[in-house]
Amino acid sequence: MVSHELKTPVTSIKISTDVLRSISGSEDDAQTREEMLQIIDRNIERQERLVSDLLDISRIETGNLKLTLEPVDLYDVIRESAESMRKIADKKGISIIMDLGGESPQIAGDHDRLVQVFVNLIGNALKFTKAAGGEIRIQVQMVGGHPEIRVSDTGIGIPAGELGKIFDKFHQVDGGLTREVGGSGLGLAICKGIIEGHGGSIRAESEVGKGSTFVVVLPGGETESG
Repeated sequence: MVSHELKTPVTSIKISTDVLRSISGSEDDAQTREEMLQIIDRNIERQERLVSDLLDISRIETGNLKLTLEPVDLYDVIRESAESMRKIADKKGISIIMDLGGESPQIAGDHDRLVQVFVNLIGNALKFTKAAGGEIRIQVQMVGGHPEIRVSDTGIGIPAGELGKIFDKFHQVDGGLTREVGGSGLGLAICKGIIEGHGGSIRAESEVGKGSTFVVVLPGGETESG
């Protein structure tokens, strides 16, 4: 899996650079050159993400993931995560709805790492919600004195037999759409490591054809008027 994910962008970059070497200076060639440069940029970004994921999973497995725990406004984390994915959602015709209520839970957390988790969860929801008119809903409620964050989508859903495996390193749900959207299979394992590093938990609920919900529970959760 990792070998394939590493080789694919490298191969694409190599092909693109070969094309760049072969073109001349005409207007049509200038357009081709720009397209090839965009392909190279996308694949460099893909490679950087994969390397970053590999480093994160290594830190988690060796107990070296460092979290800077400070007072964090959970709603700020949710809003930042959702807004960072808004353009992609709009392009696909998918709505991102935040149901945050009037009070914002204050927790001890690593702001950037928590944003990383929710960007990943929203990104996964966008990947597996194909049709225009789809919806991603982020809800926050207090359960047993702790904030529970639910990221739900109207996507393809996850088979019951896969739910116990999706947080495993390199695991990908079998299916045509999974193969189409790709990915390293590390994102959810990293999310789990970050949330557990905060003393929290993450789980998935799903029904095939009706969508999925990822439920994150974090410790703490004093509230203040939002």
